[in-house]
Amino acid sequence: MSRGKLRMVADVCGDCGASEPQWGSLSRGLLLCDECCSVHRSLGPHVSRVRHLHKASWAPAQLSMVHSLHTSGANAIWEHQLLEPGKAAGRRKPSARDSLHPVKSEFIRAKHQNLAFVHRVAKEGEQPTQEDLSKQLHASVRTANLETSLRLLAQGALPSHLHPDKGSTALHVAARSGQACQVELLLVYGADPTAKDSQGMTPADCARDAGHLDLEARLIESQYEVTDRLAHHLSGRNPEHHLGQHFILPEMADCLDLSAHARAAKQKLQSLPERLFVELARDLYDEVDRRECEAVWLGANLDRQAVPFLPVSPELSSTRNQARQKLARLTAREFATLLIDVLSEAKRRHVGTKQPVTEDQRLSDDEPLYDSVASDEDNNISRQLWQRMNELQREHAAMRLDLEAMQATLVQARHSNRGASSPQAQRSPRPQSMCEWRHLAGATPRTGVHELRSRHGASSPSRGEHEDNGTFSSLPTYQEVLAQTEHITRCIHKLLACAQDGNRDAFLPCTQNILQAVLGMSSLFGGQTTGAVSTALARLVGNAHQLQWWATSGLDGGQLIQGAYEVAKGAKELVQAYPASPACAQ
Repeated sequence: MSRGKLRMVADVCGDCGASEPQWGSLSRGLLLCDECCSVHRSLGPHVSRVRHLHKASWAPAQLSMVHSLHTSGANAIWEHQLLEPGKAAGRRKPSARDSLHPVKSEFIRAKHQNLAFVHRVAKEGEQPTQEDLSKQLHASVRTANLETSLRLLAQGALPSHLHPDKGSTALHVAARSGQACQVELLLVYGADPTAKDSQGMTPADCARDAGHLDLEARLIESQYEVTDRLAHHLSGRNPEHHLGQHFILPEMADCLDLSAHARAAKQKLQSLPERLFVELARDLYDEVDRRECEAVWLGANLDRQAVPFLPVSPELSSTRNQARQKLARLTAREFATLLIDVLSEAKRRHVGTKQPVTEDQRLSDDEPLYDSVASDEDNNISRQLWQRMNELQREHAAMRLDLEAMQATLVQARHSNRGASSPQAQRSPRPQSMCEWRHLAGATPRTGVHELRSRHGASSPSRGEHEDNGTFSSLPTYQEVLAQTEHITRCIHKLLACAQDGNRDAFLPCTQNILQAVLGMSSLFGGQTTGAVSTALARLVGNAHQLQWWATSGLDGGQLIQGAYEVAKGAKELVQAYPASPACAQ
């Protein structure tokens, strides 16, 4: 691309061509004008996370990554079919003069939410597997070619994939090669900065060994991005990680709520399982992001639609989506109180404190010894926090029931399909009218204490779209999928039994058996999946890899049980997404 074209691309919005864009999309690698940014914000951070180029806080390499992708023509990844002759019939990219609604908004939703214009392999058998894409990503991040890496991530490459031969992830390779922008891109898409390679080294260790000290500092900082963002929102300061200071607890005495309801709510916060506590912190991270963008938006007096609460993410449960939206109802004081409590609890879990900090320890000698009377506003804070804790615990209980219900579901499905058609008929394609393709670009599910400190990343966009007849012609039968799912379930139950008995020596072999069973499921499909099936299978494989990493890292049985629940949940989603009886759908 010539310098003239680079300059022209850099000066225009990636969606409509308007001049002087003021916003950047981290996950899409584009610069955006005010109008197009308003639509991106309404889609939610699981689709496109946007920040103001001049009024938001950016890591230097992060901003450089967005500019590099935009100027190198990364927009062609999201508009591939519009640029190919014969494939753009009836589709036109809007101009800056077109109306926001419905012209620009409908185009942006099709482009970024539905991924309607990305490249798709039309011929059967030419679709690369996720394993192949991840290996290509592993090689791509050695160079400064960001566009190739983004294309592979858009096609489904896993940013935290452990290379079977090299024994490292793409983040390890980028860190050792000193590719700061590649590191930022991988982090945006959910790469784990705490993952260890076959030598037991983290990406930060690799950067230090290669002499890239600035990159090492950035990777250490990324491990604490969630808590750093919460603290910066409250105090405007960031921890000094290079000095060993990883948490900042702002001193905001006027925000402390000492009522009985608040103390009870804090106790429930301390008793939250690790996975739910991480989810709560992530939701607060997204709400902080929304509030800060909204402040810039309103401060500039932009005549565009506001985003009063977090948009619904189809990858999250309805309970969690509702709880996320309720965060917007908290006043600034109520929200600050919740952030301080979460930061305090995160620090307690990080340092391994057994006893929570008491309220008496928080009070200074200058404060009165008598109890204060809680105001209506204080009680409102307590009720909001109490309600959020109850919602999280109900969701956790439902998750536990999923594992037991899964076996019953499989048995029932097997009985109901005993009289199904022959294997040849079961392999026949499902009619397009019955396919429930979904276009998702959500956050990669990751749990554990270190995940709270690590990046709130977005997963690779799925490639769901109607396929030609014969898509399922070489796929396994529903009975084969059921049989392999039962094998996964048996392996999970063995791990749960060992965890309950405290048999730590069996943790790693059990997780390896689970991973092998999941990879066996993946091999049944042979990279031929699309849509909801592809999304469910990718999530299942990712959760199984993560579970084995946890066991290798020596995490305790409680955390491994939570990881096993995620694998079981992924297997259940795959069974539900797979066409059970194609003949019945005709």
